[in-house]
Amino acid sequence: MVLLDNLNLKGNRLGQQKDSCIDCVKGLLDCPSVTTVDLSHNYLKDPAVVDDVLVKMENLKVLYCQGNPFVKQIPNYRKAMIVKLKNLMYLDDRPVFPEDRRRAEAHMRGGWDEERAMMKIIKKEKEDEYNANHEAFRLMIDDVKK
Repeated sequence: MVLLDNLNLKGNRLGQQKDSCIDCVKGLLDCPSVTTVDLSHNYLKDPAVVDDVLVKMENLKVLYCQGNPFVKQIPNYRKAMIVKLKNLMYLDDRPVFPEDRRRAEAHMRGGWDEERAMMKIIKKEKEDEYNANHEAFRLMIDDVKK
């Protein structure tokens, strides 16, 4: 068993050979301990690499794919990747926050309308939390004054 944590394959011309681009990254499945993979700036063309390899990497938390042709072939790339890769905490150049995941899941369920509805829910939750904290602070101040 290979106990590899981080793997940097950036700019290695993966996918440029005659082999399928999936074959050139299938070896990642032999390394279940990998949490970080940098596949950026290669020649990976087939978007099936996501479902055939990346989704099967259960410990994957950090992924860099920018600069590969398949990225442009996946509609709503960032949202789709966030939904498919459940443990992802960082994608390409940005972190994946819980709010991002909720919005992406809503978008995949019902498009932009569902995502907008989720944004309203998230905004309301933040306002409620702020108001609860404000009220708790006010009560604390009132207790001190007594």
